[in-house]
Amino acid sequence: MNGIEFGKELKNIRQKVKYPSKELALEVGRAVTYVSQLERGLIKNPDYETCYMLLKELKFPEDKIDNFLDNFSIISPEREQAELKNDIEKHENQLNVLDKKELDENEVMQLYPFLYEDDDIPKLKRQNYNLHIALNSFIERDITRARKVLTNINALTKSKETFDFFCSLFQYDFFDITKEEKEHLISLIKEFNPSKDEIFDWEE
Repeated sequence: MNGIEFGKELKNIRQKVKYPSKELALEVGRAVTYVSQLERGLIKNPDYETCYMLLKELKFPEDKIDNFLDNFSIISPEREQAELKNDIEKHENQLNVLDKKELDENEVMQLYPFLYEDDDIPKLKRQNYNLHIALNSFIERDITRARKVLTNINALTKSKETFDFFCSLFQYDFFDITKEEKEHLISLIKEFNPSKDEIFDWEE
């Protein structure tokens, strides 16, 4: 997690300038134990404003703070909003390419084959396309969490058993899930005991 690695670096910087952790915490308006907890990895996702003030108080070069925090995927709300807006605009530009270029039908089919398919396939492919963009953005913004999430998802597609389990986790609508459905998901997780040696056969 970004907070764990940042906490380690913060401790190194603080000790070099011999600044007591309790005094530093109070100086940025936090509880006396905040810095100590952060340095020990107990605060997984520290907020940008607090991290910025901590470094500033430790006399870290102010013009380099943002770049330093970026190494831990800790970015300002303004920058996060700007990046999100940029991603959305980039996505919209890709979807609106038909309005900006004169393409023949073959080119259109190559760019957007789902427009020429029936039933639910176009909708699912659009959702897959949007998910692909979201995951790419996730990797760029928070590599630590992305590595864990994508590694685990990838592992669950390695065998038929794990892939079936992966699919079963998303059989319900999480925005309208019932108590019974929650209990069913919990039981699935408790009973899940995958075999690392099983190989997935897609043609089975």
